[in-house]
Amino acid sequence: MKNQIFTEITPNRRQAASAFKATKLLLSQLVDNKKQIGSLFAGNWRSASRGTKLGIFWNYVLPLVPLGIYCLLAQIRVLPEFNGTNPVAFIALGVTLWFFLAGIIQVAIGTVDQKRKESAQTSFPLVCSIASGYAQLTFETVVRLTLTAIIFVLTDVEPYLEALLSTFILISAIPLFFSLGLLLSICNLIYKDVGRVITIVLQYGLFISGVIFPVTNIAILSELNAYNPFAIFIDATRLAVLVGEFQASPALLSFALLGVILLFVGCKVFYVMEERVVDN
Repeated sequence: MKNQIFTEITPNRRQAASAFKATKLLLSQLVDNKKQIGSLFAGNWRSASRGTKLGIFWNYVLPLVPLGIYCLLAQIRVLPEFNGTNPVAFIALGVTLWFFLAGIIQVAIGTVDQKRKESAQTSFPLVCSIASGYAQLTFETVVRLTLTAIIFVLTDVEPYLEALLSTFILISAIPLFFSLGLLLSICNLIYKDVGRVITIVLQYGLFISGVIFPVTNIAILSELNAYNPFAIFIDATRLAVLVGEFQASPALLSFALLGVILLFVGCKVFYVMEERVVDN
């Protein structure tokens, strides 16, 4: 009887929480479980290569395979130059940024889908499992950035001082993609098609967002990318790093502001729905 009462009243209690309080409570879950998050990441990192001959070598190689293929295509001139910038360096940076931003969404969707039953058994918050996935994403991004830095050296590409400001561009992008990940992860539990559609969009959107191929001469794609947050944040970052121009365009500022708003909305929805999707 006590368990039944708890199940009935908890969603109402959570629903009464404001968006700010829901965000604060999710953050407190992360702080309270930071050691478990680190342990989960370490365990997953080791188990990813368990049973293989090359061991943890695969943890470093696998994130580089798609990046290496695109760079190889650029090197043999299959892919064109961008405004006189070495195409290998240009594409390496763009692809790394794409995988990072897309990964923020994909990790949230995949983790909630895979871990919700385990969360029901262990009472380990889903947001903490997502954070562990983000730790893995961060590791892979650092590996890709390391290769990108090596490519810059080998191709004699010198980043401009404005590259330091590009950090703020990426930080301003994170709330938007994180909140989209939270919202879409809940939608995917209701409609399984959501995850599949997002996977297709993120897998092939790379090719129409100007990351690999220049699309400025294709009117319809150029117009679409004016409202494409991936293209906007990636272009602004590459412009700062490779051209030395730091431009906070109206579109970038708008998406950054939208990200802050959606962050509270996404945390509110996720906080309210978390227990319901775990119990069902």
